[in-house]
Amino acid sequence: GWASVIAHRGGAALGTTNSMHVMELAAESGADVVEIDVQELGDGSLVLFHDSKIVRGDQVSRLCDVGLEQFEDLVEGPATPFSSLADRLPALGLGLYLDVKRVTADGLARIVDVLAESALSATAVIGSFSSDVVSSVVADGRLPASLLYHDRDADPVALAAALGIGIVHPCFDSDPWMVGRMAGPWMERVH
Repeated sequence: GWASVIAHRGGAALGTTNSMHVMELAAESGADVVEIDVQELGDGSLVLFHDSKIVRGDQVSRLCDVGLEQFEDLVEGPATPFSSLADRLPALGLGLYLDVKRVTADGLARIVDVLAESALSATAVIGSFSSDVVSSVVADGRLPASLLYHDRDADPVALAAALGIGIVHPCFDSDPWMVGRMAGPWMERVH
């Protein structure tokens, strides 16, 4: 079966979002899996970060326009590289739900290769709001994929069938109405 405790953004309630330190705290707190966000920078670097831009005062920097060095200046510290997950998470006893935000086709291929060739291959899922990302992961065939969605009217079983996936991820953090829906007949149908 799948994990019972998934730490969102690595365990953000415990510390700095998507950081290795917060993932260590999540493992110590009993998490089975961490949900982590990955973005591709303008120079092709893959970093663990949720937002597509960084706002500092009146300066807005889109991640797709900055390289690793500039990114680290903007976040005022070292970036957590995506590649660090492959070794660290298995050592912590954690699985991975990777939320792929913005990446190029090459960046996605690198992500899939790293995960599929690591100890995480048995406990990793790649999710995205982008059906193109999900379709690419399905076509590759080495890892399970998940579609994240906000649409109240979306039929999760039809979404899964259309994309060839076995996992759907209704995102209710911005729509509390969905929480009530995810029970009874809806949940029974998904299962």
